[in-house]
Amino acid sequence: MPITWALVVSDYAPELSSVDDAVGARKVLEAASQMNQGAGGTLYDSAHANLTAHLAALQALKGGAGKSGPVTAESVGQMSRSYAGLPQHPYLMPGLSSTRWGLEFIRLMTWANVGMQVV
Repeated sequence: MPITWALVVSDYAPELSSVDDAVGARKVLEAASQMNQGAGGTLYDSAHANLTAHLAALQALKGGAGKSGPVTAESVGQMSRSYAGLPQHPYLMPGLSSTRWGLEFIRLMTWANVGMQVV
């Protein structure tokens, strides 16, 4: 199935619905350019959608400046939780562990046993 920004928002990342559609469409293309379509097999579409959401979320953080490092804490209202930092895999793009979509991308690509591909 072709990945579109509307699909990413509806099926993977509804919390990113405030991201401009043109920005989202660019992130779909950016994510595709960083992946090898033949490498992910049946997991390619899901990995592509998760990488797209990750890239859009990074841009949305701090007005596009992004946030470096893994997610170590989150809060909603008065509830909060924190996590131990995750080590960065030396062969993966830096910052993938900084969003839940990046973590899912890592999981999918690891499960597909392909790792990152230089295209």
